[in-house]
Amino acid sequence: MNENYTIYDVMRQLSAKRRMYVKYRFNLWHPKDTNIPKNEAELVKRMKLKSGNLDYFKTWEQSEDFKHITALVLQSKQAGDLEAMYNKAKQRVMSDNATTKDIEMMVKIQTIIEQAHKQAQNYYTYVFEEYEDDE
Repeated sequence: MNENYTIYDVMRQLSAKRRMYVKYRFNLWHPKDTNIPKNEAELVKRMKLKSGNLDYFKTWEQSEDFKHITALVLQSKQAGDLEAMYNKAKQRVMSDNATTKDIEMMVKIQTIIEQAHKQAQNYYTYVFEEYEDDE
């Protein structure tokens, strides 16, 4: 079993409605996606929810599953964030305004995201193994 899951690996395991909600919540739309909902009302309509609201999904956001999905999304965006931080730090260094605190903060954020990513990897290793056992 793969031990380095991406958000897209996890999304393939989600129901169509949960997958659409995650795409909406984190703006993970593919450039080829059409009819992207502009707001929650359009999302509810597109998902054809009988309840007429997203209460179920808002509650799901408090779950362990969604917590790990969030960690994977953040990890997938980490490279871009690190590049932006690097560029900002580079600008500050070039203008002689960089501080030790700037560098320390970048390392702390990277460490936090990496820890969350590892927790998500461990969680989904277990979930996917359970999923395979059910088949």
